[in-house]
Amino acid sequence: MQPTILLLVGTSSAGKSTLAKHLQDGLSEHYLLIGLDDIFRMVSSRWGGGFGGPLSLQGFRYDRETVPHVQVIRYGPVGRCVLDGMQRAVAAFAQAGNHLIVDEMLLDEQVLAGWVKYLKRFQTYLIKVTATLEALEQREQQRANPPGLARGHLQANDVRYFDLLIDTTDRHPAACARAIIDWLTTMPQPGALRQYEEYFHLL
Repeated sequence: MQPTILLLVGTSSAGKSTLAKHLQDGLSEHYLLIGLDDIFRMVSSRWGGGFGGPLSLQGFRYDRETVPHVQVIRYGPVGRCVLDGMQRAVAAFAQAGNHLIVDEMLLDEQVLAGWVKYLKRFQTYLIKVTATLEALEQREQQRANPPGLARGHLQANDVRYFDLLIDTTDRHPAACARAIIDWLTTMPQPGALRQYEEYFHLL
């Protein structure tokens, strides 16, 4: 059976993680679940921006100086290797025959280009997960997430090409998962990554 990859893309607090768990529980086939936060937990605190590590300029760091009340996660060469490893790992799991759900918050367009490079040969659906900015920032406060992170990564995750759009503003994650599962039963043909492949070739 050809492996299927559900690449959930959205900014912080969009509801991807809860949606992904409902998907994993509701899909009839076994799907591995991997997310950006899982990868961040693997990073040494010395290279982690969330901990203010001394080597975070090489790894991952919070950039709070761009615009007031906005935070953006930046990465250096070590961070770039980590992100590349995550993408290669997902491709390797798929190559071994596993279905996957990927919970992804794009840090920039270069990261998206990496996903296109490694996942274009699989049946990969790019699912854009979104919500209104008001809802995002309300969730951010409720979850005690870093303030300004949802706004800071909103543009990078406002992808122009996608196979399915899921708006979580007023919809329970279980209902969103069911909508995706029902949509998959129609056997749609993925096309977003192919569109992005053409887009990146033009840059």
